[in-house]
Amino acid sequence: MTNNFTAMLKARLNNTGVALITVIAVFAVCSVLAVSITSVVLQSNTREQTRAMKEQAYLTAKSVLAVTKSHIEQNAGNRAELHGLAGKTARGELEGMGAYTVTVAWSGKNEITIMARGEFMGQGSELYTTVDVSGGA
Repeated sequence: MTNNFTAMLKARLNNTGVALITVIAVFAVCSVLAVSITSVVLQSNTREQTRAMKEQAYLTAKSVLAVTKSHIEQNAGNRAELHGLAGKTARGELEGMGAYTVTVAWSGKNEITIMARGEFMGQGSELYTTVDVSGGA
């Protein structure tokens, strides 16, 4: 009877060890999965934030370019105004939209090139366009 009891006790102790090892293994696998998923989510979030900042920089540059182009087109017949703008660089910041730099230069007798750069939280975007001012000359 003692041998039977001892054998049963040893079997239970062996099963308890296996159960503990199984619990530890499951916990380890779950921990690795949690760390992996967290890493992927953080990378995705960082990528999305960078994309949004680049888009904002682009929109800032696009807005400044559009305003500058419109001003030049409206003053195409005013050569004094156009010569005053040419060769100039302006810098500023639009609240909530980021900083900008806009440069205006003659690229031909009747053509002006505008370069606008927008920056938002370390991301930048540059846009260029030309404006034909021969119609106002």
